[in-house]
Amino acid sequence: MFEIEETEVQDEKVIRVFFSGELTRQLIFDFFDKMAEYEEKYPAYKQLVYFTDVSEVSLNLEDLKLIGKYMKENTNRRGKTAFITGDNIGHLNLARYFIEMVSFFRGGKLKAFKGEEQAIHWLYMA
Repeated sequence: MFEIEETEVQDEKVIRVFFSGELTRQLIFDFFDKMAEYEEKYPAYKQLVYFTDVSEVSLNLEDLKLIGKYMKENTNRRGKTAFITGDNIGHLNLARYFIEMVSFFRGGKLKAFKGEEQAIHWLYMA
């Protein structure tokens, strides 16, 4: 499941997304579809995606490839996204792997972090 919170950081719109429970391919697709609505309302908004409460990752390599393909074909996201994983190395590596997969068409607009402070700093770098 995921929950969405609209907030402001440094007087700019930021969308925070909190994932919890089991992370599945369909959940990620649902997330992309919902985020398309936000892209229409707030073009190039900044996004913080939290994986700190994910208890199980039910994704394999094929799922990651399909997610990357789905993202390329179904999103027009222009803003930056920071993934926050906490201390879970598996979640951090999964986020980094996903970022590598989509970096060729989203170049430099996605990055994974253990903590929120570093993620927010990166979102606001030039």
